[in-house]
Amino acid sequence: MRKYLLHIIAFLSITIFAQATHIPIIKLTDSSQYILQKQHIGFFEDTSTLLTIYNFISPVADIDFTPLHTIKENRGFSSSAFWLKLDFKNDGYSTHVYHLIFEYPLLNDIRFFKVQDSIIKDVVITGENFPYNSRQIQNRHFIFKLEIPANAQITYFIRIFNIGEATRIPISLSHIDNTAQIHARSDFFSSIYYGYILFSIIFLIFMYVEFKRLHFLFLALYTTSMAFFLFIIDGYAFQFLWPNFTFISNISIIFFAILSSISMVVFTNIFLETHTVIKNISKFLYAIALLVFIWNLFPYPYNYYSFITVNIFSVLIICFITTLAIYKYYKQKNHYNTLFVLSLFFIFTTVLIYVCRNFAIFDIPIISSNSIKLGFAGQITLLSVATITQFREFFQKSNKFLEDMIQKRTILISNQNAQLQEQNKKIAQQYKEIKQSMTYAKRLQNAILPNKYKFSSVFKDHFILYKPRDIVSGDFYWISEKRKKTYIVTADCTGHGIPGAFLSMLGISFLNQIVSKNHDISPHDILHKLGLLFSETINNHDDHMTRDSMDISVCLIDHSSKTMEYAGAYNPIYIIRNHELYELTVDKFSLHKDYASEMPKFTNKIFTLQENDKVFMFTDGYADQFGGDLNKRFSKRRFKQILTSSSNKTMPEQKTILEETHETWKGKQEQVDDILILGFEI
Repeated sequence: MRKYLLHIIAFLSITIFAQATHIPIIKLTDSSQYILQKQHIGFFEDTSTLLTIYNFISPVADIDFTPLHTIKENRGFSSSAFWLKLDFKNDGYSTHVYHLIFEYPLLNDIRFFKVQDSIIKDVVITGENFPYNSRQIQNRHFIFKLEIPANAQITYFIRIFNIGEATRIPISLSHIDNTAQIHARSDFFSSIYYGYILFSIIFLIFMYVEFKRLHFLFLALYTTSMAFFLFIIDGYAFQFLWPNFTFISNISIIFFAILSSISMVVFTNIFLETHTVIKNISKFLYAIALLVFIWNLFPYPYNYYSFITVNIFSVLIICFITTLAIYKYYKQKNHYNTLFVLSLFFIFTTVLIYVCRNFAIFDIPIISSNSIKLGFAGQITLLSVATITQFREFFQKSNKFLEDMIQKRTILISNQNAQLQEQNKKIAQQYKEIKQSMTYAKRLQNAILPNKYKFSSVFKDHFILYKPRDIVSGDFYWISEKRKKTYIVTADCTGHGIPGAFLSMLGISFLNQIVSKNHDISPHDILHKLGLLFSETINNHDDHMTRDSMDISVCLIDHSSKTMEYAGAYNPIYIIRNHELYELTVDKFSLHKDYASEMPKFTNKIFTLQENDKVFMFTDGYADQFGGDLNKRFSKRRFKQILTSSSNKTMPEQKTILEETHETWKGKQEQVDDILILGFEI
């Protein structure tokens, strides 16, 4: 029953669309080449899409074709199948070969039949729904070879079915020798066009990478998606990118159309800052873009016509709302707004022409075929210039803002500099006064320290290397003579500078007091009494002096017996005899505030001296100096080596060697502590 129903529908369609117009046979001769005339092409619309080639070549077939020049080649969105017929008769003695060309790459199904004497001689089935290699001649357009032998009559039938999509029949005929030249010229101009688009994309991506401005990125995305869209409708994408993937070919044009719309919406929002112009317009535009995207997620809605209509309607709404935003924004009279409006006019006009062509409202082939490409090129040019202009104006405003900020900051800094200069003057004056006070303190300290002539009168030779880190020192030396006996002291008070200097002066005062009141007192008793006085004095003050202490060595030389009694708190004594160094060890505790409660016992020792013995008493400042290639401490080991290696020198020469070695080791480093070395020869 279904089979009979289909035949009835086919018969009715034939009856309705059949016309009694005669299509003339195309007669070929050897004297000239045939130029296609559309009245020689038969046209028939099969609304049922059920007719086959056999319905036309059957001996009982009675279907009349309409001359193509009497109907519109643009059929709009149509679900019909369209048949074309060309009847050739060659009266010459040579074979005629032509190319039949359909310059519309978006045809889904196109079938080519060669018929002679009601017998099908050749069949070519191709189209966008078939792999690219199904084409008889490899080209982005559909090209079929027409070969009419001498004294032969050949009839060609072409069936076109576009499954509800926009259908056009731009048919042309070319001699086989001219086809390649014609398409080479077309491809040359296309390469220039797409080269310009590619340059624009690279330029926009470079601008985004360089300046990190989002509107460059989305304009590049829009340009790329539109370029792919045009690449598809020109047939290049199917030819070069996915020749064997017909599914991609069918959905790619929709995908890139949607992507271009969405990216243009985002670009417009960013470029025009629409959220600052019309309240909630930005959200509304994004909502439309999202709805269009969701709608297009479904593969091919029930009706392709409604599918296209929804997309076009959404684009028109977006354009309308964007135009409102532009109108309000245009009042600011920025140069880039003018360029943006012109670019929108370009693309809107050309897209409208393209849409009207697809709906078969009107179609001027030379205009409609290239309108969208020209409009897009113009739009990209204007938008690129507008974007750069906007960025330049933004950059100029930013520079102006920065200049104003710099000017304000300069004024502020100038005021602060004036205040700083005033403060510096006060600080300089205070520093001057402090330095004068410290210089005076140095004079006082030097006045309290023993005169160097005291050592000259007692010892054969001597030197005093006394080098404060600051102006005044926390290290001190002391000497006293009683009944052919000499007391010698070297000490290191906590810290350096003024705090150490005060402690050193306190220590000298205590030593004078102890020795003057106690005749023939031994070194360890001196340390004991000094510790008690030191502890008592510090404990009478607050906790700020809890860390104050004193490392000290005391020796008593009896010149008649050539003996030396000694005791010490941390500071040892070195004696060099015959180029050999002897270290006189002392006790390992200091004088500090808790001495009175702890009451440590110092050990008194005796060393027998010989003629020409060299005695060295010192603090730790020399050995603790940082320097050298690795910025390490000088160390007691190196200190001993210098004393030993220079022991054959005079005392002043040894002092010079010690000073030079210290400066060389220290280099550009700062002196870390006060330095005191006392050397004398027996």
